[in-house]
Amino acid sequence: MSSTEDLDYPQILFQYNHGFLVSKVMFTACELGVFDLLLESEQPLSSDAIADRLGTSASGMERLLDACVGLKLLGVEMKSEGAFYRNTELSNLYLTKSSPKSQYHNLMYYSKTVYLCWHYLTDAVRDGKNQYERAFGVSSKDLFGALYRNPYAESLSVPFSGLNPNPKIVDGNCPIDPTDLWCRPLPNAHCPQTYAND
Repeated sequence: MSSTEDLDYPQILFQYNHGFLVSKVMFTACELGVFDLLLESEQPLSSDAIADRLGTSASGMERLLDACVGLKLLGVEMKSEGAFYRNTELSNLYLTKSSPKSQYHNLMYYSKTVYLCWHYLTDAVRDGKNQYERAFGVSSKDLFGALYRNPYAESLSVPFSGLNPNPKIVDGNCPIDPTDLWCRPLPNAHCPQTYAND
């Protein structure tokens, strides 16, 4: 193994290991309404002001906002009174509910449904069966009950409309039409969230 590979391999593993943390930061900021509040305020806000308006702890919100800055989802301005946060163009365009290109409902669906399904991937591989009952307490026979237990699932055809005139997304090697996302938590060999026929 070359010295370059010695350096590259741990970095790749580090990215894989921490990927879910990035997702959860973005999901949480969306769910709490951080991006919507900053869009509505039309001016940068302090972490204390954001925490107060959204009803969260001040310390928890400050850490979340700083994580969003690190991910380039928020910008920050340092003033004498402290740090003031604002949306980036990316957040205004895709992470606020009011944007025509909003991905909010898609992200909430991932957070509440897809993310939970993947939590049981080890069990799915061991058992060779879907894990709906473990994940949601719903029988796999009630597929739509499992899906539409999540209020965000009903809005999934909306978020993709501004991204692509022929909106298709790819999950593994399986092309999926976002208006037909019932198959997303029902992956086959290419989409191993669970198993389709069990």
